[in-house]
Amino acid sequence: MRNVLVIEDEPNHILLITVILQIDNYHIIPARTATEAIDLAHQHNPKLILCDLVIPDMDIWAIIRCFREIPTTRTTPILLMSGFVHHDIHERAVQAGCDGFISKPFSADKLRKEVNQLVGVSRLSDQNNSHIIYP
Repeated sequence: MRNVLVIEDEPNHILLITVILQIDNYHIIPARTATEAIDLAHQHNPKLILCDLVIPDMDIWAIIRCFREIPTTRTTPILLMSGFVHHDIHERAVQAGCDGFISKPFSADKLRKEVNQLVGVSRLSDQNNSHIIYP
């Protein structure tokens, strides 16, 4: 199972992300707090961590450091998402250990492309984007 840990405190955003990523057969593991996310990461060994910039119980940079220190998530790709589009957030995210950044609002295609690239899925180009090769 290709688990994606989604750290987002807005239930509607979790639902939207779930609907979008289920198209590519991802299993979404939702977490509304950093503490919950860390516990779930230990339990489910996600292929990707998709994390909102603003988390209620922990500074985002601290949670990224935490994931990079945990053996099971040390090399797990982290995709940061945010509605704040300040020029230095992307740079700071990469310096903190994130593998990518996506601005909200995002299209379904943009999210799927970013997630698939980070998880290592290559997509054959065709008109319907229906051919997916899994590593």
